[in-house]
Amino acid sequence: MKNKVIKLRKQIFNNLKSKAFSYEGSTSKELILYKENQSKLSGRVFYKSDIEELTRKVNSSDIIYLGDFHTFDQNIRNVLRVIRSLKEQNLIIALEMVDTKYQFFIDTYLDGHLTDLEFLESINYHDSWRFPWIHYKLIFDLAKQKNIKILGLNTNGSLEQRDEFAATVLAQSIKDNKNYKHLVLYGELHIAVNKLPQRLDTKITNLSQVILHQNLDEVYWKQIEENNSFEIVKFNDFEFCMNSAPPWIKYESMIYWYENLCDDPDFDIHEYIIENGTKIFNENTHENFSILCEQLIKTSSIQVPSEVTIDFNLYDHTKIQYVEDKILELNKTEHIKIYEHLLCEGLSFKLPNHFAYYCSSYSVNRLSYLCGMHLFNFKNQNINEIQIINSKTNLFIYQTYNYAFAYFFSKIINPHRKCEMYQDFVQMQSQNTIYSSVIRALDANEIDNSLFSKLELFRVNDIALDIGHLLGEYIYRILTDPPNKQELTINYFYYNSKINTFSFSLFKKFILTKFDYQNHQKRQF
Repeated sequence: MKNKVIKLRKQIFNNLKSKAFSYEGSTSKELILYKENQSKLSGRVFYKSDIEELTRKVNSSDIIYLGDFHTFDQNIRNVLRVIRSLKEQNLIIALEMVDTKYQFFIDTYLDGHLTDLEFLESINYHDSWRFPWIHYKLIFDLAKQKNIKILGLNTNGSLEQRDEFAATVLAQSIKDNKNYKHLVLYGELHIAVNKLPQRLDTKITNLSQVILHQNLDEVYWKQIEENNSFEIVKFNDFEFCMNSAPPWIKYESMIYWYENLCDDPDFDIHEYIIENGTKIFNENTHENFSILCEQLIKTSSIQVPSEVTIDFNLYDHTKIQYVEDKILELNKTEHIKIYEHLLCEGLSFKLPNHFAYYCSSYSVNRLSYLCGMHLFNFKNQNINEIQIINSKTNLFIYQTYNYAFAYFFSKIINPHRKCEMYQDFVQMQSQNTIYSSVIRALDANEIDNSLFSKLELFRVNDIALDIGHLLGEYIYRILTDPPNKQELTINYFYYNSKINTFSFSLFKKFILTKFDYQNHQKRQF
């Protein structure tokens, strides 16, 4: 069991890390070298430590480096823990997130003369940094409370040039503020011992430094293999690592950040967060899920029992052991593989034969998507999903409905959501062989096992997901198309998704006919 769990978690980690980095686009040679450098240094031998030893070292050091993974709020909370652990109040916080040229606005904001919005506009936050302000606001709030100075460290240039510049700024500040301790929050790649810390060390002699990495990948996996779970480890007397979360969680946060920007180019999530002062869905997720269900029911006017909004369980990465156990309880390896694949891909899904859902991260898109899935499955609660997934055809039909309604209801909340359309599958089929099966299923008059004879069940589920999203998009467009608004309602689709009779071909044909099915190959919807 342990080996299976480790293997599954490594698959989750590798897939999420790969997906997160894919959003970065082309990667410079310098960035690749920085990542390789961090990976190599993270693979060194480390030893058990504890918060008491770390606290003593932090309090006895002139400068403290903390690694920042810019989308991950847990890192910032650890920064606050370190600040509160300091016995003396003579502290300067140095941040990568603000360019040095905006120091006047930093000081003015800390003095209470600028609102959040005014400050962020003054430092060009929207274009210069863009990572969630609410994370960093916690540091500024604490600095205001404790009357701590904040120093901007950023500038333009290559990674090496920025390290050199930051070291120069820090050296000058240390000389000008001899009785002050400096806490530096900088990107995790930059605080490797041979990067920024080494550059500062060449500028000032006899400087006592401590480096605190956070959630290093290699440290986590080595501890898992050795059956350890130390919150604090150390590589040597001045270099520590704090482990507060599995490493794939930080990559999930990176994906969440990219997806919330990329899904809707007109919606600036950062401005929303700035104006409202809270991060979306970071707490009370069960309540938020219920509220979203209620909103979707009201908006779509579907008739469902009131208990639908409370009869569910929602699990995330903090309950991943439970989710893994439930998956491994399935009798057949091919069934297990379906849900392991979804888990590894960082997708949200329903556990079979339960109103229990795994939500990989709590974004508006994912929660509304699961709400749609929940509404559909509540309607079809008498279906035995385990029996259904024994047949490739039945699995495909059931999951296509499932994903279609999930996507449709999420589209109500975020109309800017996008999915692959027919022409996209045609153009990309040479790069992805699954897309050829998607096209065949869309063009088929009837759905039968011959379409999927050479595919494993989890791949059939992938096809259902792609087609389900496409049909969900079509349903949304039908219902928001003026000629159809009076003629059709979501109730028509909701109550005519007759899973028991497997009328998928008629359902599909009806939807696509509304978009001129004869010519849908030539059109891009």
